[in-house]
Amino acid sequence: MHPMSYVNKIVIAGEDDKLLLFNIEANELIYSFVNITKRLNGARILTFEQSPLFDIVALGLESGELLIVNLKHDKVLSSFTQDSPAKSLSFSSDPSIEKSLLASC
Repeated sequence: MHPMSYVNKIVIAGEDDKLLLFNIEANELIYSFVNITKRLNGARILTFEQSPLFDIVALGLESGELLIVNLKHDKVLSSFTQDSPAKSLSFSSDPSIEKSLLASC
């Protein structure tokens, strides 16, 4: 995923259940999200989606847990649980809604 305002950078979910930030121009690992990765408790990330806010991303886990995270501060802001694995996420894009809504399936 290419986060808004992160020039030449992408966030990937590694095979070892780590969330990583890479500079694609320099072809190098910039940061491993240690605190977010700890919170995964070994659950695999199936999907992630950029929110309308800078640095805020939703992660959908194989366990059914959804995490709202702040990439800039490597922090989990909120979590929710659903009955099945989170395979797809989407934030609302309606500017008339005062708060962002997150849909998952």
